[in-house]
Amino acid sequence: MATIDLGKIKFKWQGTYAGGTAYVPDDVVYYVDGSVGSSYMCVANTTGNAPSSGGTLHASWQYLAKGQAVSPTTTQGDLIVRGASADGRLAIGSAGQALKVNSSANGLEYGAGGGVLQIKETISASHYSINPADYAMANAAFKVDITATSTTSHFILECFMGTGCETHDDMFTANWFDSLKGTASADILFAEATGGGSRQNGVFPLFPAGAAVSSGWDEYWFSGQYFTAKYYPDSGQRSTSARSFYPCFKRNGHASAIMYINYGKANHAYNFIGKSVIRVTEIAGEVT
Repeated sequence: MATIDLGKIKFKWQGTYAGGTAYVPDDVVYYVDGSVGSSYMCVANTTGNAPSSGGTLHASWQYLAKGQAVSPTTTQGDLIVRGASADGRLAIGSAGQALKVNSSANGLEYGAGGGVLQIKETISASHYSINPADYAMANAAFKVDITATSTTSHFILECFMGTGCETHDDMFTANWFDSLKGTASADILFAEATGGGSRQNGVFPLFPAGAAVSSGWDEYWFSGQYFTAKYYPDSGQRSTSARSFYPCFKRNGHASAIMYINYGKANHAYNFIGKSVIRVTEIAGEVT
């Protein structure tokens, strides 16, 4: 009867795998493949063949106990995402941000969730009068202050004004200033129309020229005027710095009359009284 040496019926622990060591069946080693540490059992004579590479076993080895990758996360709220070749850490974003597909469509990132990001509004009951030959703000306080949440944001600029005029020849045009661009007449945000006649060219006309109306009616003319546009800043103004938006105005080239804001003029007294609203809505740049 054959003699069986019970001491040989067991695995042989060889410690950490070494590339120059010759291994035989039933040898057991520890080896870290990438970030995963596992124990492996040799199943065929082998030298210089690592037990696994990139998670794929070599034919000379089998798992005895497979380990688990160390988590790449470091902070509460982090996510594990697949990178180009391995799992990695996606750091948690800022408050209010949303998780979305990146611009390359090959990964995830945190950013604006899209749509309306914020709305700022100014309601003014103050009385202004203005008759500039070129674009100027009505008053330094007639504005909306806003700080964009992203450098790719667009803005919807809206203004509803209570306006009075002095004569039936009055005609004014409106535009907008962005303080990050400037508040001189050359800094208007929207290009003027071309091909005008005796009346001055503009973008948002506020009053049509009147005809054959009495002077008494002129003095009491008070009208609600609305103008709006979507604005995407030039590269130099794509910023998350604080800025102010101002509606700005100029009179026509035919007359030098006065436009009144929030009131109508009669015999140099306030008669018709109103309010004006300026509203700025920041929208995410991906909204078209």
